[in-house]
Amino acid sequence: MINKKYIFLSLIVLLGWVNSFGQQKEDFHGTWKVKQMIIADELMPKGISEEQVAMTESFLRMLFFKAVFTFDQGGNARVEVQDPSKELDMESVSWIYDSQNKIIGIRDRETKKSRLMDIGVKVEQGHYLFHILESPVILEVEKIKP
Repeated sequence: MINKKYIFLSLIVLLGWVNSFGQQKEDFHGTWKVKQMIIADELMPKGISEEQVAMTESFLRMLFFKAVFTFDQGGNARVEVQDPSKELDMESVSWIYDSQNKIIGIRDRETKKSRLMDIGVKVEQGHYLFHILESPVILEVEKIKP
């Protein structure tokens, strides 16, 4: 049975991310935790087997379900995922906000050029959504610390 929230969040993806407007870099300062996560099937790579889809979904859910994102005013960021080895956590990174494209860019802190992750952002009916670009992961997040 399809969850109503899954349908709602999938529709948001289909409507596009460029329709959100008005967010400024300051709106994202603080610490954000994941409230809900979906894997958008329409964003899953094409041509992979059902078994590969299931394994990919399982891995992504394990990683991002309890992720925490921190963006400070000085441009420093931290991304903590559920990786027991902590190898996939991003601690020494910086962040930028592209207000025109509505993307938070996570970059190497030293070079500020090495792209580590891009996050499409949207506010829909008061809910903040982070789409981990180049992946099917969409996170509904809430700010837990300003």
